[in-house]
Amino acid sequence: MSDHVLDLLKKHDISFTTSAKDYVVKCLNPEHNDNNPSFRIDKITGVAHCFSCGYKTNIFKHFGIVANFTSIKVAKLKQKLKDLHVNFNGVDFPGEVIPITKPYRGISSRTLKHFGAFYTTGREGTSHRHGGRNR
Repeated sequence: MSDHVLDLLKKHDISFTTSAKDYVVKCLNPEHNDNNPSFRIDKITGVAHCFSCGYKTNIFKHFGIVANFTSIKVAKLKQKLKDLHVNFNGVDFPGEVIPITKPYRGISSRTLKHFGAFYTTGREGTSHRHGGRNR
């Protein structure tokens, strides 16, 4: 995936540091002489805000570039999905594993989902219930 915000910063020779999901630069507000960079730019959307003077903009609009916001939203959604991805630490579940989606023995479906409860259909056709974590 191309990083359009990073490309734009490099094109305009703007020095930056990275901080989590943002680029941090000196404020782009011409009325703010920023000696301590406090202007944060979202790495995907280009939404920017200076936490010192309060200046807000979108980096693409600031430089007069028409951005394809649909592709930006898709990229943001992909990043959220990547952030939500559950790591099963190499555990392979059989193909017949089905998550429990209804309350079971007085335990709410929310609690079962939280602990990764599931059931499988056994070889003889009987159901076996399992917890997703060690007991």
